[in-house]
Amino acid sequence: MTGEVLWSQHIASPSANNETLYSIAGDSQGNALIAGRWYNGATLDDIVVMKLDAGDGHTLWQSLIDGAGHLDDRGWFLQVGPDDQPVVTGFTPTSPTEAAFYVAKLRNSDGGTIWARTLPGAIMNPEDRSGWLAVLDGGDVVLCNKTWSSSSSYDVILHRFAAANGADVWHVQYNSGGTAADEPRAMIRDGTG
Repeated sequence: MTGEVLWSQHIASPSANNETLYSIAGDSQGNALIAGRWYNGATLDDIVVMKLDAGDGHTLWQSLIDGAGHLDDRGWFLQVGPDDQPVVTGFTPTSPTEAAFYVAKLRNSDGGTIWARTLPGAIMNPEDRSGWLAVLDGGDVVLCNKTWSSSSSYDVILHRFAAANGADVWHVQYNSGGTAADEPRAMIRDGTG
């Protein structure tokens, strides 16, 4: 039978407040990995990444990531790389008016951090979903997002990070010219990587 529901899960924070799923991906074993936001009391919303069992959907592990500002963080997008490790991107406010881009590679076995990068320049708007990843054949990670420049308005920004340690490989900021707002809405990688 097509479309049959094999399992479903209801997941809620202890306060049952502000849980939102923004991205889902599968690993090589068919487990689901999800990313989003999770209300965590004094630190407000944290980035949440969870791994759910392929067989019955129970939670195998959960990682909560709280930015330095302890404000409303978001996990916008998640991909699983060729090494079967999940990579998540989001944003973490550093003050009530400023935010940083966040990218982390996690261990598929337990959700621990392999490497994490926080970069300035994100737009301080937790309700404007932005931020996408592509994991390349060798495992390098490309982040796509938008940033603000006083001379050119919103620009598209791309960062490439090394698979092993998250080191910068390159970054590019695109401006279509003048002060027209440039705003990415999605990113995929093609068959040639």
